[in-house]
Amino acid sequence: MQTLSAKQYVDVLKSCGVRFFAGVPCSVMRGVLYHLEKDPSLTYVPAVREDAAVSMAAGAWLGGWKSMVLMQNSGIGTCLDVLISLNLTYKIPLLLFITWRGFEHTDEPQHWIWGDRGNGILGESGIPYSILSDNVVEETRRAITEMEERLEPRALILKRRTCIDEEI
Repeated sequence: MQTLSAKQYVDVLKSCGVRFFAGVPCSVMRGVLYHLEKDPSLTYVPAVREDAAVSMAAGAWLGGWKSMVLMQNSGIGTCLDVLISLNLTYKIPLLLFITWRGFEHTDEPQHWIWGDRGNGILGESGIPYSILSDNVVEETRRAITEMEERLEPRALILKRRTCIDEEI
């Protein structure tokens, strides 16, 4: 499996025009967060809760910026109401970058329930998602294109130690 560096992945997002980022940090995405914070051409706003990050990103979209929200999968529960009542209802596209904590119970026990159910909750809520794999660049570009064409949120799920390096 080919792995992109966190810097390379941030460069892919930039090449797709994503410029605004908000989110709640997760150690699995620490490299990506580092490069978002260090790039002066990008805006990254740390959020205390995922619903606040979704709201900020929706506002950024309305202001003309492609936006992404970063969170671990337990944050789905925190922001689901905003995603449904704001983004889906008013057709505000948003890219979600979600780490899959608890995948196959290879993480701490508190992550197992969300690891087992989080993706299904996204799907049942009408939010399309894809699990990032060897084709991370193509999958990311396709998700951005689809969110813009369909005017809806779209989620990219990242498993630990797979296609994007966690290191700085």
